[in-house]
Amino acid sequence: MNDEFLMSFNASGWLCVFQLGVVLFFQDNVNLDNVEVYGTSAGAVAATTIIVNLPSELAGEEMCSKELQARKDFKLMVPLMKEAINRLTPSNSYKVVNKRLNIYCTEIISFFPFKIKNVNFCNFNNNRDLIDLLCATSHIPVIGGYFPYIFKGRRLYDGLFTETHPLKENKECFKITWSSECYCGCSNNNDNSRVIAPKIKIPLWWCFIPPDNTTLRLIYWYGYCRARNKICNTNFQKNVIINTNVIIDNSVISRTPINLISNNIKNSIYLYETIIENELKKRIEIAELKWSGISGILRWVSIIFCLVIPYSPLVWLQSYIINGRYNPD
Repeated sequence: MNDEFLMSFNASGWLCVFQLGVVLFFQDNVNLDNVEVYGTSAGAVAATTIIVNLPSELAGEEMCSKELQARKDFKLMVPLMKEAINRLTPSNSYKVVNKRLNIYCTEIISFFPFKIKNVNFCNFNNNRDLIDLLCATSHIPVIGGYFPYIFKGRRLYDGLFTETHPLKENKECFKITWSSECYCGCSNNNDNSRVIAPKIKIPLWWCFIPPDNTTLRLIYWYGYCRARNKICNTNFQKNVIINTNVIIDNSVISRTPINLISNNIKNSIYLYETIIENELKKRIEIAELKWSGISGILRWVSIIFCLVIPYSPLVWLQSYIINGRYNPD
C-alpha cells in the first residue's frame, strides 16, 4: 500500500467504536507516518487517534466503559466524550497533527437571519486548540449544551450538520463509516476496497443511545474484521500469517475489555467475522423490536421529553429508554 494516503471518518457518536476497530487494523499493519485524516464529530476523534498514535484499543475500551454511565442518562454522551478528550489527548499532540488532521465543524455565521457554514480546521497552535476543536465538533445542540461552543470568538457546533462525511467526492480516499447506508453514498458499493463499512444495518439511534458494552465491543471487533478482510486481497495467505488454531467464543470477545484481548485472539479474530456479524444481527433484531410499535413510540416520546425538559427528575424515563437496548443477561 502506498504510504501517502487519505482517510475520512464520518459522524458516528457511540458507533465510533466501529471506526476505532478499523483504526486498529491500520495501526497494526500500515505505515501511517504520511497519512492525512479528515473527520466529523466522533469520527474526528477516531481520526485523531491515528495521528497522535493513541492505541485504538485504549480509546475503544474507554467508550465501552463510559457506556455504563450512560445507562443513567443518555444525555451524558457529549460531556463524557469531552472529558475523555481532555484526559486522553497526549501532551504536545498539536505538533504532529498540523496539516495532517482536518476537523470539520458547523459555524454559526448569524442568528437573524440564521446562517451556518461548514468549516475545516487543520492548524493548531497548541494542545488546547486541538482539544477545543475536538470538543466543538462533538458539540451537539441540547445534548452538548444549548449555546454554541466558543472557539476564539467563533460559534461552533457538531460538524454533522454541514459535513457528515468529509471528502465524499474523493475516490482515492479511504472512507470509514459505521453505516451500511452512509449518507454520502460511499457504502452503496460494498466492492469498493477504499470504503470500509458494515455489511449489516446498525440502528441509527445507537449513535446517541448506545447498546450495552458487550455489543459495543462486538461492533469494535467487527470494524477490525471488515478492515482486514477488505484491505487484504484474496491471495492473502491467512493460514501462514494467522494462527487458525485459536477458537474464539463470542462471549470472550464481548466481555473481555478490548485492551486486554490477547494477541493470539486478535490475530485470529478476523476469521470469525461472519460469526460476529450474525451475533450482531440477533442483537439488532431484539433491539429493533423494543423500538417498534407502541413501545417504540413511547420511547421516542420519552427521549423528546428528556431533551425538552433537561433539568427535571426523569430517572424513570431514562430507565425506560435504556431498557430498549439489547441485554445479554
